[in-house]
Amino acid sequence: MRDARPDEPRGDALSRIRAAIRARPFARAALAILLLLYSAAILAPLIASDRPLLVGSSGGDPGRRRWPLLEALSPLEVFLIVLWALALLAPLWRLALFRRPSRRGPALAAALGAALIAALVFGASSRARAPFATSDWKARMASGEIDPRTAVLPPIRMGFAETNLAEAYRPPTWLHSAEISEAGYYVRGPRAPVKDPVTGVVPAPSPVDVRPGEPARNSPWRHPLGTDSLGRDLFVRLIYGARVSLSVGLLSAAALFLIGVLAGAAAGYFGGAVDLLLSRGIEVVLCFPAFFLVLLVLSSTDPDVLPPVLSIALVIALVGWPSVARLVRAEVLRLREADFVVAARALGCSPARTILVHVLPNALGPAIVAASFAVGAGALVEAALSYLGLGVQHPIPSWGSLVSESHHAGHWWLQLFPGLLILLSVTCYNLVGEAVREALDPRLFDHQETPR
Repeated sequence: MRDARPDEPRGDALSRIRAAIRARPFARAALAILLLLYSAAILAPLIASDRPLLVGSSGGDPGRRRWPLLEALSPLEVFLIVLWALALLAPLWRLALFRRPSRRGPALAAALGAALIAALVFGASSRARAPFATSDWKARMASGEIDPRTAVLPPIRMGFAETNLAEAYRPPTWLHSAEISEAGYYVRGPRAPVKDPVTGVVPAPSPVDVRPGEPARNSPWRHPLGTDSLGRDLFVRLIYGARVSLSVGLLSAAALFLIGVLAGAAAGYFGGAVDLLLSRGIEVVLCFPAFFLVLLVLSSTDPDVLPPVLSIALVIALVGWPSVARLVRAEVLRLREADFVVAARALGCSPARTILVHVLPNALGPAIVAASFAVGAGALVEAALSYLGLGVQHPIPSWGSLVSESHHAGHWWLQLFPGLLILLSVTCYNLVGEAVREALDPRLFDHQETPR
């Protein structure tokens, strides 16, 4: 290995992770996809809603302007959305303020992660408020009470709970089979009604109600991914479902990482009775199957008291922390007799300071790798629970619950698109986790060529 320059800190894990991701095109693409999914999940209320963002006054009185979409959000939601936007733009404003890249990479990464977890968990765990789930703003614009010309609408003008029964189980509107005639029948080939694939009956004519701001009845962009049993737009529900599916994996991985690191560090550093007690506790916890324990907790807790998102994530963390603890314990056992740790004890450092400042920063590599793979595993557990109907409560969507909307092959879009998103997100997690593993593995890092 070449010697580190004076201005380059030795053993900078974050720098090695960035270099490993940049050197792997698939890892870069996976990280970009994950950031896109997380951004869509956090900014979902501003992307898709049946409420206008701004309603002006036809008389030109600025005092009569209203912000219906922002009024439906709590101040904490607005703060977290702004915080996430600032975190995404951190490289730009950091350069604008300091005129050079800052060396506070770990602090900025921690701030970005904290903003991400807080925004996702709050958005996913808060119950859908009735005024926000459905609103009467479109009806007021259709009746002429509000002039649609003075309303600024979001990019997607449909809410995640907005129903249109005339479009129930409508295929993606870019398909010819999704075309609807003036009378309200689906058109396929000759202009004739099509039997419902589940009931086998011909639907009665029911004209589609095109509300203000929505695409035309047969526009390819009206429902690009189709609708569910109540005529709710699947694309919008996928955006809101990302809040639940992504937050469970991220929160469970963060919690099990924290618990495992603290328990493993204590067991490895103190040894003796502490190590014996914690090691036996790890073996006991490993005996519990995570999935069935989550089923037990969900069936015995009130979702109004403990939201399913938090209960699923906490149970996964309480069952999954032993794998991280064993990795950290092994690293701490190797490091506690190192010269720099002995020197810290000789200088009078307390055990807590020695562990947190000198031991843990050098023992976190395997734990970070395990946590990166745990994110995808947590997302899969949530998808399975939601598929069984034990996840979030209706009408809040998640990717797993959207797959279970219909089990009939004729409604293929309800299984295909949520399933593809689950597959895509878990694959991206694993690709990033593999890059992190290679970056933090000393056997691989010692033989890597570092560019000049």
